[in-house]
Order: sequence, then C-alpha cells, then structure tokens
Amino acid sequence: MRHFFTLLMIVLSVTAFSQTVIVAETFPTNKFNSAGSGGQSGSYDGTLSGWSFKSSNISIVEVDNAPGSGTTNALRFATGGNGTNSNPRVDTATSPIVNLNSGSCSVTNMSFQFNWYVDVGSSNNYDLSLQFSGNGGSSWSTVWSNTSLPSENQWRTVSVNIPNANSYWGAGFRYRFTARRSSGSSTSDVRFDDIQIFAVSSGPAIPGFSGTPLLVQGTALQPGAVYLYQNVLTSPEILDALIKIEADSNAHVTVLDNDVPNAGRFQPRVANEGTLGAGSETSDKGWVQFTITFIKDDSYVENNPLTDNDDVFVARTLSGLRYQHYDVDGFASGTTGYFREVGETANAAAVYVNAPTGLTYGGNYSAGGYTWSKVLGELQEHTGVTSDPDVTWTAAYGAVAVIRFRLGFEFLRGDGGQVPNQEREFATEFTCLTYAQQSTLPVKLLSFTGSYHNQVATLSWETENEQNFDHFEIERSSNGSKFSTMGIRTAGNGSNRQAYQYPDDLTAASGTVFYYRLKIVDRDGQYKYSNVIMIRKELKNINGITINPSPVVGGVATVRFTAPSNSVANFKVIDMNGKLVLQQQNKIYEGNNSISINNLDRLQAGFYLLQMANGDETTTIKFSVAR
Repeated sequence: MRHFFTLLMIVLSVTAFSQTVIVAETFPTNKFNSAGSGGQSGSYDGTLSGWSFKSSNISIVEVDNAPGSGTTNALRFATGGNGTNSNPRVDTATSPIVNLNSGSCSVTNMSFQFNWYVDVGSSNNYDLSLQFSGNGGSSWSTVWSNTSLPSENQWRTVSVNIPNANSYWGAGFRYRFTARRSSGSSTSDVRFDDIQIFAVSSGPAIPGFSGTPLLVQGTALQPGAVYLYQNVLTSPEILDALIKIEADSNAHVTVLDNDVPNAGRFQPRVANEGTLGAGSETSDKGWVQFTITFIKDDSYVENNPLTDNDDVFVARTLSGLRYQHYDVDGFASGTTGYFREVGETANAAAVYVNAPTGLTYGGNYSAGGYTWSKVLGELQEHTGVTSDPDVTWTAAYGAVAVIRFRLGFEFLRGDGGQVPNQEREFATEFTCLTYAQQSTLPVKLLSFTGSYHNQVATLSWETENEQNFDHFEIERSSNGSKFSTMGIRTAGNGSNRQAYQYPDDLTAASGTVFYYRLKIVDRDGQYKYSNVIMIRKELKNINGITINPSPVVGGVATVRFTAPSNSVANFKVIDMNGKLVLQQQNKIYEGNNSISINNLDRLQAGFYLLQMANGDETTTIKFSVAR
C-alpha cells in the first residue's frame, strides 16, 4: 500500500557531511487581531497551522505587520494595561504540535532559533520566556527568558539548544512564547518572527550533482541518453551516479541540469511539445522520465556506445533515501483554465507534503511495471526556483539503488484560451540517507567457457565462495551489444567450488556467431557481469586439440591439433583466478600440428586454462600442473 502523509513543515536541506532539518514559521500572510483589541484568544493558521493565542483582559496579542526588515507579519505582544504582583498580565502564543522525529536521519543536535524586536520606548518591564513541551503541551520547561528588554528598534537573533530529553525529539514537540508583566507600564511592543528549528545529523554526505556530467550513451537530451556524474557522494565512500533520460511523452528536455544557483541539485528544464490550447485542443499533458542509479566509484565500463545493455558497473544500495521536488507551481488561465507542473515517482514507500500546502495529491496508477505516485502543482507562480515549503513534496524509499521519477505538466484551456509554450525548470534533491549493508558481490567466478556441438551451445563456468549469492542469468546476443536473458541458474551457495552448465539450443536461431555473458546477481539485488565469450555455430576450423602429458610434469607439454590451413595462433595460459600467466605465438600448418608450450616450469601446481586463438576462433581446454 502506498501512503500519502502531511508533514508539519519539515524541510530538508544540506550542509557538508551533515543534514539539516528546518521547521519554519514566518507568519507570512494571515493576520490575527490586527485591530489591536485586548483580551483576545483564538487560533491562527499560518505556515504552521493551528497556533493558539491567549491574552489577559486588557492585554493585546496579535499577528500584524512586521517593523523594520521583518518578514511580512510578526507575532506581537503590544503595550497597554498594567499588571500587578497579585494579578499579573500574561499573554501567550503556543505553537501547534511539531513532529521532530528524524526518520532515517541520524540526528546529533537540534537548535531553536528566532528573531525578536523591541520598540524604542520606556519602562520595558516585560518578563519574556520561551518554553518547550515534549508531550503536546501537558507540561512545559523554560529554556530562555529575558527581563531587561533592549530599547532599540532592531531585530535580534536568539539560538537555543533543544536537548535530547523530555521527548523533545519526538512527535509531540510544542513551543510557546509568554509575555508577563507584574507591575508598571510600558510604551514598547515586543515582536517575534522567523522561527526555525535546525536538526544536524551525522552520517554520509548527501548525493550532489554539482559536477559536469559526461554523456556516455545515446544522443544528448534525447530518450536513451545516459550521463555519468562522478563523486556524487564522498563519505563514507565515493559513489558515482548514472542519470538516464529513459522516456518521454509529449515533452522533451531542453537543459539537462542547470547548476545555478542551487549547486548540487538536479535541475533539468522540460518543455511541452506543440502549442498549448491551439485550435481545438482543450487539454494537454506530458512528462519526461528519468532514472538515477547510484554506482560504486569508477566501476562504470562502456562496451558499446550504441546501447547501455552491455554497460558494466556495480550498483550501490542506499537506505532511507528521500527525494525532494521543489517549486511545483503553475498559473491560472482565465477563471477555469490552468497550467501546472506535475511530479511523479515510482515505487516510493511514502509521499509527503508540508502543511499547509498548495499541492494536490494526484493518486497512484500503474504503468510500465511500476506504481507511480503523482503530485499536482499549485496554480500560482512562485518567484524563481524556490524552496518554498508549500510547493515542495518528498518521497521516501526503502533500500534502493535506482530512483525513477517523471517531471511533467498538465494544461486545461478552460475559458483562458491558448497560452505560450512552457519551458519549466524543475528542482530535485536527495536528502536523509543511510547506507544499506554494503559488500562486494561475494561470488568469485573462476572460469567461463563455451563449446558448440550438434546445434547446442554448452556454457560452462566454475565459482567459489558463494556466500549470500542468489542466481546467474544467462544472456545471449547476436551482435555483441544487445543481450537477452535465455535462462537462470540458481546459486549452489557455499565456500567450495561450484560447477555449472547451461545448454542453449540454437536450432531455430538465425546467424552463425553468438555472444554470451553471465549476469551475477546477489541476494540484495547488486549484480555484475562476466566476461563475454563468442561461439560460432559452424564447425570449428581447429579440431582434436589435446595437451600431453596431463597433468604436466617437468615443465614440458605439447599441444596437438589439426588445422585446415597455414596461419598463426596465439596461446595463453590463464590461472583459475583469471590471471594471464604465460603467452606465446606460433605458426601452424595445414594438417597435424604439435606445438611445445614453453616455461610451464614457472607455474605452481594446480589447474590452468589453455586458450588457443586462431583468427575469430578461440578454443579453451583445461589442464593441470603437478610437482
């Protein structure tokens, strides 16, 4: 089941080798008691919905215009009315419950920051305090107070540590400001604004895409294009990433990644096809589908630039990864028409928005073998490529090496008519991850060979150390670039040597040359490929190859075979770890041949492979050396 959750303004951003969670309240738009009436109590729905205010009979608490360089509105405790020791004037502003659970982030420190402002005046005899609660407001602890207010018409910043105590780092965190006056009067107002909570975590760095991508497959900006980003992660190990433009529908990429001004984010530009609302068109939609695969540093090997089916790399699994999509906005056209951006992700464990939000959940659907979650943008433009929380959504994943997402649009003409074509810049970022248990593929491939007889290609391979290993996928190609899976062999598992064979019936296969490789798959989904071997369907030119004596003793051995014509053959001796230990080249002649293999006395006792290459044909036999 897919879940769609609402967060209380938890926004994830990045610092080097750490992660910062920001909970923010800037009192941006709505006002409360802006006429300045005393004795007011009620609720305020701002960035964090559900503030509660309470003031004494002749006191004033309100949300109104911020002075100086303040942000739009501010929380204000206003002058008016005197308190006494027996009947103090007490005004409070209490936040809603904020969930400070860090999820998969390993939080090491939290701090609370706010700005405050005191008017120039006299008799500033307020007793101000900030209190925290970890149980939803049932009990409170004072963490900051001030009884000597500055009279300066200037904003000041205060930062207070949030200790990992009293359940503050849990799901029931609240905070409240209190202004208390026991006696005397004041001509100064006190204001609070720009409230932020920072949570710093240790652990790995965040994937960042600030480097220059290298096109390694396909045509730039077209479906099938693959780009290599190096060093997207640097701690605790270096990882690279492959970004692929996997597919598109009625949209196309115009810029792969605009790295300004938010270095580290992946910010492609996507434009619609055609003209929006032209002629009889009443609606339109489109998308570009991307994948990002995290791989071990320098593990990528390109074999054929025309296809990525034969690319070799070691995928790296990350756990708890969060994908954030910023600035998902749009605009209204007329009273019933609109254009808006759309974000989608495949197979996420959960999708989150902030509260309040301008986004709309578009539901789940299945396509291409994946379950997609869709988020629809706000019908109001935000300036630039913003990080505004009300147009940001987050997808959370389990243990994955590949993230798949779509960036697109929806258009409805309504009564707004035709609109200009749209080239939109999308901003995405990764946050809050841990490493899954990492290891190299445990299986060790000792040999992989093949032979052909009676319309059947027989593949043979040997392994050892099959710990936590799952299966082999046998892949075949007729051109050496595009491979298809022909069968599967499950793992034997164990530390001893394992021998496998796979017969591939080529009776109905067209062509005379075939290429084979093994896809070696671990239990956690990591995989790598073997070397590629070639098998010819026609009869071999070299027949009856033998090596004598076997086992080889005294460092002397002779290879005997029959050849159809004069030529040159290359001989290689390979140990069971795949290392080339000897090689030589000899002329061969039509008919029977006897070739001495030199320097075998240098070899340790054990098993070896002798490869004889004659033109496009390679023949391999196994032999042993005894001491």
